[in-house]
Amino acid sequence: MRISRGEGLGLLYPILWLVVRTLCSLAFRLRVEGLENVPSEGAALISPNHRSAIDPPLMSVLLPRPLYHMAKAELFPKIGWLISRLGAFPVQRGSGDLRAMRKSLRLLREGRLICVFPEGTRSRTAEMGPVRPGASYLAYHTGAPVIPVGISGTYGFRRPVTVRFGKPLELRGTEEDGPMLMEAIRTLVETQPGERI
Repeated sequence: MRISRGEGLGLLYPILWLVVRTLCSLAFRLRVEGLENVPSEGAALISPNHRSAIDPPLMSVLLPRPLYHMAKAELFPKIGWLISRLGAFPVQRGSGDLRAMRKSLRLLREGRLICVFPEGTRSRTAEMGPVRPGASYLAYHTGAPVIPVGISGTYGFRRPVTVRFGKPLELRGTEEDGPMLMEAIRTLVETQPGERI
């Protein structure tokens, strides 16, 4: 698989994409299904369950198109110079950050891919957390499809990790959006009782 260039990011993105993809392939036994559900062009939201800090870079290196991420603002004073070149932009969590939402809307209207974790933060157990309204809001206001993603397994050396990309969803800005999205993700996740990452 080759990473496409451009889409608003510089030469550092494809270089680091290749490095991180190689490391992930060596570190984990990856199984990926449903990549054909991700559009080859145009806007879409990639919406996985979220159980580890490894999830965002893993999502990026599984896709041949650059993927943008909201990242917690606390990271930027330390490593902002790096992660901003990898498509990350800051969000003040828990505050309804309008600046981050406006940037997300702009990126989607430009036809980019954005990763939005519907839970908003990591779950420390196999249970999925409550859904936040961000993905529904962005999808409704841009018409972008939402691709549910289920990440299963344990991020340990040579441990199996399965990533399933589901069929695109059209969210309509109603109260039913969140439960529908979380149920779609849940059906894509393989978990064992008590499993942790």
